[in-house]
Amino acid sequence: MQGFGPVVVPGADEPYHHEWESRILALNVITGFERLRVSNGRADREEMDPAEYLAAGYFDRWEWSVERGLLEHGTIAPGEIEAMIERLRAGETVASTSNPVQVARILKALDDVPTLPAAVDPAFAVGDRVRVRRMRPPGHNRSPRYLRGVEGVVERVQCNDRRPGAGAEPVYLVAFDAADVWGPDADRGAVLADLWEGYLEAAP
Repeated sequence: MQGFGPVVVPGADEPYHHEWESRILALNVITGFERLRVSNGRADREEMDPAEYLAAGYFDRWEWSVERGLLEHGTIAPGEIEAMIERLRAGETVASTSNPVQVARILKALDDVPTLPAAVDPAFAVGDRVRVRRMRPPGHNRSPRYLRGVEGVVERVQCNDRRPGAGAEPVYLVAFDAADVWGPDADRGAVLADLWEGYLEAAP
């Protein structure tokens, strides 16, 4: 989206800026693999209050969606986090735990993530010109606003995968001229995006 300043800022290439951010990443991974939360991370984050979302940092949004998922699953009770915050402010020691067996199991699961199947009956082929549909679908979707209405070229037919709000369908790697995306003042080059077939139409 336009109007929010440069994407590249000093320190942007660092994975974390605060120790708690790495803990939120671990919490997100563990609660997901152990099925302790409802796994609607991105969809949940899109339901944040818009002003709160724009003011939040990357890991603040992750923390928000993990907490919501834990509540929806029933792993934690309403008010439980707020009560813990008050106890910590009163001087209670932060609890810690270590579970090497759990860590080993999750690391193995991360290594064993299966490869997605090949695309089934793809409508487009490498070299085809396509256009990203102009749309405002309800609910969660993975079609960037800045690409809607822009034409590009299919570089690769990636796989078959379930599209949010739809069934499984082909996914394509599509290349867009940077000037077509950002305007004539953009640096020369291409913008690459993986897009589901339902987000695309044949370019005229």
